[in-house]
Amino acid sequence: NEQDEKSKDKQCFVRKLDWYNAEEVRDSKRMINPNLIIASAVVYYKEDVIPLIQTLEILLDPESTAGTSGDVVEEPVEALLFLPEFREAMPFFREKLEEMVSTHAGWNLKLDRVRLLLDDNEEGGLPAVQEENQTDFLRVSIKNG
Repeated sequence: NEQDEKSKDKQCFVRKLDWYNAEEVRDSKRMINPNLIIASAVVYYKEDVIPLIQTLEILLDPESTAGTSGDVVEEPVEALLFLPEFREAMPFFREKLEEMVSTHAGWNLKLDRVRLLLDDNEEGGLPAVQEENQTDFLRVSIKNG
């Protein structure tokens, strides 16, 4: 069936990106053409916020995959980030993130809090659901369409 055929084309990639190398980020985007970007605990230091925002913008912007012919891929992309809220750089990150999204028509930003279960069980199996195994994170969803 048609849905099965579409599923066969789906692939998952894990890639480390150097936020300070915009050309490398663009090359990775051209090779992978992601429709979902997932990141966790990537906001630590204020000096890394601008390069991170620029990386997200490259990955989400359909114009950044335009080839030499100028063709633009119009498939929607979502970035989903899970971030510990109590990092020194978080207020600055939120400010710059809101600025970035506001400059792109049709982009949406959703922020909410989620409680995640930390798996520190070295023996495998499911971790115990106890207060000390849970941490609150800010869930950030950015969609470009």
